[in-house]
Amino acid sequence: MRVLRIDRDLTVTEIDQPSQDWMGDKDWDTSQIDATHEIWVEDDALFEPGAVFVAIGNAKNIPLPAYVAGFSGERSVDATMTVELLRAMIT
Repeated sequence: MRVLRIDRDLTVTEIDQPSQDWMGDKDWDTSQIDATHEIWVEDDALFEPGAVFVAIGNAKNIPLPAYVAGFSGERSVDATMTVELLRAMIT
């Protein structure tokens, strides 16, 4: 699955691996950032010392690191946006 990772230093990288590899055994929250993409955030990231929060598209107060994936109905699918577009959406 193609996802985009946003690190605490605002670096955006493309990752192409099965979802279980980047999701691991953690608890996640999602927020929709546009009509076809959602952002995945670890629940524990909200309480980490030195947490960095950003706004991305429709989603506000997103703790980093986070992952952006596409969605179709209830299913996660490959992200189709470019790294450059995602970088431009981060405020």
